[in-house]
Amino acid sequence: MGTSNNVTKQTTITKPSGRSKSAAELSAGFKKFFKDVKTELKRCEWPTKDQTIRSTIIVIGFILVISAFIGIIDVTLSAITAKMGLFKGGT
Repeated sequence: MGTSNNVTKQTTITKPSGRSKSAAELSAGFKKFFKDVKTELKRCEWPTKDQTIRSTIIVIGFILVISAFIGIIDVTLSAITAKMGLFKGGT
């Protein structure tokens, strides 16, 4: 069996300087952030109109199927509890 050299990466923790950023520094930071966001959004591959329509139809269809399934379960369980005399309304 060989020996291994375990090398650990040491990180240094710096304390905040206590100095708050000026309005100009904050403004420059926000501008850079939004510029970077705009650049990244240009790199994204956006779906075509047909892909968006097809995906939307699939999602709506799935929602309708699941809603019908949950509705059937609700009606069934309501009928069972009504026949058992459970959950009678009124006080």
